[in-house]
Amino acid sequence: MIRIYRQEIETQNGFEDIINERVANCTCKTNINPQLMFRQSFTGMTDKCFVGNWTKHGFWISKFRRQLAQFRPDIIARFSFNSEHPGLKIRIRYSIGFSSIFFAVFVIFFFSCGFIKFGHETFMVIVILLLGFYGVLIKTEFDSLKESIDDNILKGIAEK
Repeated sequence: MIRIYRQEIETQNGFEDIINERVANCTCKTNINPQLMFRQSFTGMTDKCFVGNWTKHGFWISKFRRQLAQFRPDIIARFSFNSEHPGLKIRIRYSIGFSSIFFAVFVIFFFSCGFIKFGHETFMVIVILLLGFYGVLIKTEFDSLKESIDDNILKGIAEK
């Protein structure tokens, strides 16, 4: 995973249980079965907003429902809690998955190969344009995931 953004939120102690409850209500857990995440994200067989997983150090959210069917970039939000100082510190690390980048590069080069007959300069321009388009797609997907996490999980928790 390649980190694209890091967010830290400080709030009062006691909100960790509320956040965990909201995550459980909004996220379909995938560590039951390795194929479950693929089925849930591709078919949309869950009614929950996110597909994710819990670990002993926090939890992570990946993919909106039906995200894989729409070939959107895989943005992952990993949450961790630190309550050793006064208050609760929530760290959210947003990353993009390697498989998402690999798939995009494959599609970009496959599509661009049709333009190599027009010269190497044309080929490179097409590759750069498509990489730029994919960058915009990553930014749009990141903003969408961040907004959805703020609305469904962090609403009313973060101290401004």
